Amino acid sequence: MKMPTHEFLCWRVAEAYCYYLMKINQSLVYRHLFGDMPVNQHFIASLLDGRISEKLPPNSQALFYSKLIEPFEKAIDERVVFVGGVASELSKRGKRYMNAFLHEFGIMLMDIGIREKNGLYRLPTDEEMGVK
Repeated sequence: MKMPTHEFLCWRVAEAYCYYLMKINQSLVYRHLFGDMPVNQHFIASLLDGRISEKLPPNSQALFYSKLIEPFEKAIDERVVFVGGVASELSKRGKRYMNAFLHEFGIMLMDIGIREKNGLYRLPTDEEMGVK
């Protein structure tokens, strides 16, 4: 089964953001002003795809995601003898967008989230939100 282009690019953006977080934090943690949020590629891709798919049709989603990552055309170092793959890398715009995106998610979580006894926040269930 072939993955649609917008889903593939969303996955690449999530992967690139994970590499970015590892580079700046040495762990897969988004440092929010209210506290740390451990994340992974699955969480980021699901959150991002859920939000963007509400706003844009699939072709526009693919274009949007493609602007968040750097093109794969990089100069090869003369010491390299074989390229087994290239890691995704966020563009400047991608770094700004993803940081702002997770910041806003954190703000929303503090606003509507439910604080557990252990101090962690979670999203409320439909019943807790009064949705039927």
